[in-house]
Amino acid sequence: DPKLMNPWGISMSPASPFWVADNASGVSTLYAGDVGGGTFTKAALEVAIPGGLPTGTVFNASADFVVHSGAVSAPARFLFATQTGAIVGWSATTNAQIGGSAGAVYTGLAIGQVTTGTSAANYLYAADLEHRRIDVYDKMFQLVTLSGSFTDPNIPNSYSLFNIQNIGGKLYVTYA
Repeated sequence: DPKLMNPWGISMSPASPFWVADNASGVSTLYAGDVGGGTFTKAALEVAIPGGLPTGTVFNASADFVVHSGAVSAPARFLFATQTGAIVGWSATTNAQIGGSAGAVYTGLAIGQVTTGTSAANYLYAADLEHRRIDVYDKMFQLVTLSGSFTDPNIPNSYSLFNIQNIGGKLYVTYA
C-alpha cells in the first residue's frame, strides 16, 4: 500500500476495520480481516486528513464531537490529531478540521470520560510535544482546563509528552 507511510496511530470501532493514521501521506487508510485466519486486506475507503500529518486517532461511540458540513451534522466517529496542531473529525457525511491549537505539535490522541457526581462528560486529550503538555478538548472542541495534571516528578526535564492512551479507563502518557 503506497499510502501506508509512517503510520502512527491506529483505532477501530467494534464493527469497523482498523483505521491507521498515515503520517507521511496525510490520510487514514483502513484495513480489514485477519480474523479467524482470514486474509488481511486494505479496505476501499481512504480518508484525507485536512492539513495532513495525522498522528493519533480514536473511535468515538458517543453523540459528542459533532462535525458539520453545510446543513449536515453528525458525531465524528473517528477523530485525528495532527503534527500541525489540528483536531480533525470524520463521519460518514463529513470530514473536517474542527479544532486545534496554534503552534501545537500533536503526537497522540485519547478519548476519555470524566464523571462528576451523577453526570459524565467526554473529552479529547491531545499530547502536545512542542509545549510539553496535554491539551484537553470538550465535546464542542473547545480547549478546557481540568483539575489535576499530567506530570511525573521522576521524568527528566528534557523529556516531552509524546503520546496518551486510554487503557481500561485510565490515561497513560508516554515521553520522548
